[in-house]
Amino acid sequence: MLDTERVGMRAWRGAAAALGTDLAEHEYYGLIGLDRAACKTYLQRLGWDDRTIEQVGRRAWADYLGMLERDGVRCKNGLFEVLDFLETHGVPRAVATSTKTAVAEQKLQSVGVLDRFDAIVGGDQVTASKPAPDIYQRAAERLGFSPGECVALEDSRAGVRSAAAAGMAVILVPDICPIDHETRALAAYVVPTLSEAIAVIARLIGERGGSLRLPS
Repeated sequence: MLDTERVGMRAWRGAAAALGTDLAEHEYYGLIGLDRAACKTYLQRLGWDDRTIEQVGRRAWADYLGMLERDGVRCKNGLFEVLDFLETHGVPRAVATSTKTAVAEQKLQSVGVLDRFDAIVGGDQVTASKPAPDIYQRAAERLGFSPGECVALEDSRAGVRSAAAAGMAVILVPDICPIDHETRALAAYVVPTLSEAIAVIARLIGERGGSLRLPS
């Protein structure tokens, strides 16, 4: 929903370079959608030691927040149209994110959409974050439906795997992170923008007799 991955990439790669460590663009993609613990595990697999992970991660996070405060948070094209459509059809909405709940709420508030969701589920609310299914299972529970009654809008590899593992149908709207064929195959639909996801959502609502529930 929010156009923050490019900011995250600048922050992480800049922090790594400043501290004498290289983080290639394709390596950064593996961090997208992960919480702190999963990021640490991923970077360890790249050969980073714990001290480097802590130092770069701390600086990257501070730089990331500083960039967002300075430049503002931008939402992706089509977000408001999707929310308008869902509200018009009375479809409950949840956010399922690896980001800490308070940070997610702050970013959503900054673009004026926080009060348009019925639930916000952050990575700090579950034991295992994406790509584990816990966040999406929790989001469905908060909405009062089973995961099989829900559809997830996702843009990352970890997110697609998380939602699919929870048993949800996934609409993939790719961002900067390339999606491998195995992950792409887990998505029920792939569309280039949120605006173009509306027609898919409408089709799903019709197919399910208007009973569809969508965490976003």
